[in-house]
Amino acid sequence: MPMLLDQLMHDCQLDLDFKMESVDMPSTTDNLEMKVKVKGMGEQKVSMNTDALVSKTGAFCVLQKVSENLGKAFAPFVEPLLPIVFQHMSYAHSKAIKKCALKIFKSMLTAVGEPQNVQLIQQAMPMYIEQLAKALERHDEKSAKIMIKSLANNLKALGRENETNR
Repeated sequence: MPMLLDQLMHDCQLDLDFKMESVDMPSTTDNLEMKVKVKGMGEQKVSMNTDALVSKTGAFCVLQKVSENLGKAFAPFVEPLLPIVFQHMSYAHSKAIKKCALKIFKSMLTAVGEPQNVQLIQQAMPMYIEQLAKALERHDEKSAKIMIKSLANNLKALGRENETNR
């Protein structure tokens, strides 16, 4: 498991090298580029390392399944993964990665148990509020729903877990 975890952690931290540049500027990347029209900015070149995106998404999906299936046995892996998962719980470039990170966090809460799970949810609360406020400000109902659903599921899991430990 440690060798798998090391590879997954490496893939989870890959840089997507997302760039948006004016069409007039020379290319600064070897990544695939697409020309798009952006309101108020004219024609732009958008590029991203798609191989890194695929690897990163795959790593988060595997981590999600591993964390869900291991249950409490996932506890030793929470500490090294926590900063990566926290960082990606508000990931802007991929909703799939964001959703996986939110589900991994739920599994982490279950794995560590009380009182550490209460501390973790308290640390995550400002991120939830910030992301929810941004989504509502942009009238992005899907993102708001994702965050509300995740928070509700985490609180339910926290309640169930702490209830059974008493």
